[in-house]
Amino acid sequence: MNIINIKPKEKPPALILFIMFFSIVAASITGSTIKDSVFLSHFEKSFLPLMYVLIAITMTCVIYFYKKLVYQKDQIKVIIYSSLIFFASISIFKNNLIGWGIPIFYVLIEVITIISIMQFWVLAGEIFNARQAKRIFSIIIAGGSFAGIGAGYGIKPFTEVYGISNLINLTLFFIIVTIAMAIIIKPYRVLIIIDSQNSLPVIPIKLNKITPYTKNIALLIALSSFTSKIIDYQFKMTAASTYTSELELVNFFGFYYASTGIFTLIMQFFITGFLLNRFGVLAGLLILPIAVLFGSAGFILVGTLAAVYVTKFSDQVIKFSTNSTIQEILWLPLSSKYKEQIKPSIDGSLKTIFEGLAGLLIFLIIYFKVIPESKIYLLSILTIMVAIIWIWNSFRLKKGYVSSLVKSIENRQLDLDKIEIDIEDMHTVQIIDQTLKENNELKQLFALDLLWTVPLHPWKTTIQYLFNQSTLEIKRGILELNWKNNEIIPDSYILEEILSISDLTPHAIRCASQRGIKNLDEVITPLLKEVSTSIASAAAITILSKNPQNKKSKSVIEKIITDGSQEKISDMMSNIQDYTNLISNDDLLKIFINGENSVKNSILKLLKKKPNQIFFEIIFSALLEPSTQKNARMALLVKSKNPYRKKLVAVLINPKSNINSKIQVLKVIDRIEETEPLINIIIPFLNNLDLKILDESCNTLIKISKKIEIDKFSLIQINNSIDQLANRTIQLWNFELSLKNKIHSKLIGSQL
Repeated sequence: MNIINIKPKEKPPALILFIMFFSIVAASITGSTIKDSVFLSHFEKSFLPLMYVLIAITMTCVIYFYKKLVYQKDQIKVIIYSSLIFFASISIFKNNLIGWGIPIFYVLIEVITIISIMQFWVLAGEIFNARQAKRIFSIIIAGGSFAGIGAGYGIKPFTEVYGISNLINLTLFFIIVTIAMAIIIKPYRVLIIIDSQNSLPVIPIKLNKITPYTKNIALLIALSSFTSKIIDYQFKMTAASTYTSELELVNFFGFYYASTGIFTLIMQFFITGFLLNRFGVLAGLLILPIAVLFGSAGFILVGTLAAVYVTKFSDQVIKFSTNSTIQEILWLPLSSKYKEQIKPSIDGSLKTIFEGLAGLLIFLIIYFKVIPESKIYLLSILTIMVAIIWIWNSFRLKKGYVSSLVKSIENRQLDLDKIEIDIEDMHTVQIIDQTLKENNELKQLFALDLLWTVPLHPWKTTIQYLFNQSTLEIKRGILELNWKNNEIIPDSYILEEILSISDLTPHAIRCASQRGIKNLDEVITPLLKEVSTSIASAAAITILSKNPQNKKSKSVIEKIITDGSQEKISDMMSNIQDYTNLISNDDLLKIFINGENSVKNSILKLLKKKPNQIFFEIIFSALLEPSTQKNARMALLVKSKNPYRKKLVAVLINPKSNINSKIQVLKVIDRIEETEPLINIIIPFLNNLDLKILDESCNTLIKISKKIEIDKFSLIQINNSIDQLANRTIQLWNFELSLKNKIHSKLIGSQL
């Protein structure tokens, strides 16, 4: 697993999600094999285009109601309950797949596939953040390809032993595995709290605000969806004409899914990255329409299953590897808010509409005998025309992508952190490289900030040049970016920076220490005599971390503490963060009490790594001051064996504690105290007359309710408090009304 860059703590959830995605895709493949083979063998084949229309209409309705039903619901419960519904629905057809049940089953499998995959990626987003997703999701997605290979090749031997009628049991089995994985994954999920009251209203985008570039993306989705359905129809109808028995169709579709699984895996891991890195976005955009163009031309000329198989095979493999990556990249230059509003409509609604339109058009063409059913290869004339428009649109998209990317960098709205793939396409690399080389420090810093979540080797030469030749701010940014990356910034560069004696030297010393550069002590010992406190203290701290008894280094630290200069102490504290034991607790307390806010904040950052009850008083005092509040909260939030928990609870329940103290405790206590006992402590505050405490108590209980299910007794207490609050509100409101008509009661009324 180390080869594929998954950290130890990420391995269990990654493996569970891999198995879960495998089971979802395997259920889809076995279910699709049944629906296609049964429909083509036992139902009127001329209705196949109408199935595309029916699926489009059904999915539009299902998604609409589904979103309303699952809004703010626990995603794991949603997956479990919906999977049970899917299981029960498929079970109905187990021995009853005849007549009009066949098209119903056809639509059902499509609905189950789309909903299950959508649910899975929502859940995966709750397990891993965007940075983790870049490393892990490609491995999880591979589970789908392995499912195609395994399920596809397994269908034939399974049906030979157990018969076609029992293939549905395989689909049901994989649904059970999905449910099991959803239960097992629960402890690894990050709870996402959505506060609908505090969230900003979504402002709909008007049509005239949709950019030409976005329209080109929409056209790409529409054309690919439209073409895909025509090819699918040709593929299935030709297969049905070639293989007349249900068993032959089942085995054929099984082989098809297995072969596409293998080649999708190869495309995903070996070809897509090379293609984008070597030839850029345009090559990725053109590969699918060109494959469709030549495949369709071949089908017109030959008209055999082998010809249309190549077209369908290319569409399936490229669509779920290179094309899906390209579509993700195309959205990159657009702002997050814009994408959130427009992307679901294009990727979802528009795609469904054009799939339905393709089905309707095919039905009308065949029904009115514009093209006879025996010559469906002539539909490829339509796909060739669409492919030509698609290729033309690809050139416009490439041009729009480059200009939008440049504009997004200039406006500082590019966010590589939110895209769940590694960006290495040629055009993106070139534009970021050009930005790094610009003589504009703000643009250069923004470009460096973009690179935190992506591999740096495409910009290695430029980064090395800037580190040696650029301004202090740029060099500092590069050093932070490559703190332990000696492939981009070698150790020799760090040592040169140390010896150059500049404002970057203290940071270079800390970096060299953490890298474990050999003979570092010999290089930095002369720096103990430096006039700059920051350089001298950085050298002293680094030497003491390896040799705590070094007299010269101890003398430097003692002199800074004794001197009492806030500026010098602040410089020293910034260097000591990684070595919390080099300064005594007594000295820390003394420095904090006499320190300015900058010094206090430095100490608070250090105390997060050095939790101890003796620091509670100073941390709590800092919690009450706006200038130190943020770092004080972080110092209190110790992950395990928190020494401050009991003291915070004591402040909360102490009747002598002032209102501000209780409010600040309420803001952090749910992340420190065990949630179940905490509920009993918080509930009495719902009856507090102070509205600020009441408000914060409600917020704390809401956050707790997102983590655990509140017991019935506590809910009764909360309801009673709400009733009392409501009665009190009504009493005050009635009292205010009674005062309105009384002349001498204006002062009292204004206070209510």
